[in-house]
Amino acid sequence: MMKKLFLTAMTSILLAFGLITISCDNGVQEIKGTIDLVYDKGTPVASVKVQKTNDNSFVVISMDAVDNGGSYNVVLQMEGKKTVNSIGNAQNLLIYSLYNGATSNNTDPDKWSFRYATTGTLIQAGKKYRFGVRVQPFTANWGIPSDIVWSGYIQF
Repeated sequence: MMKKLFLTAMTSILLAFGLITISCDNGVQEIKGTIDLVYDKGTPVASVKVQKTNDNSFVVISMDAVDNGGSYNVVLQMEGKKTVNSIGNAQNLLIYSLYNGATSNNTDPDKWSFRYATTGTLIQAGKKYRFGVRVQPFTANWGIPSDIVWSGYIQF
């Protein structure tokens, strides 16, 4: 009797395992067709102007606004390196003094700028760097940043 009960239980377990194994697939479903993605690419700035303050404590990066520019991302790259570091976003509410980097109100909303400290940051003395700007469009669609527009290299 015990042997018959054991064989019945084993058969039931094997049957259940077989049904589970056969009924499960790998979970991958192939979908064919096309997807229409509507996107807007940012318009690049015309140029990037970089100036050191007289006391060398800051670098002021400035650019003119472009049509439909939502945000202006500022990037930094050391000469001879592939890495590009995002260091912040430019703004158009303040302007920066080239004497010491002090701020004052900006009266021209089409002038954008960014101030970056030259000490305690990614900048190393004795190296050359360039600064760039990429524009994220202001759009209701999917937005793709513009290509980076670079300044020339500056020695620190």
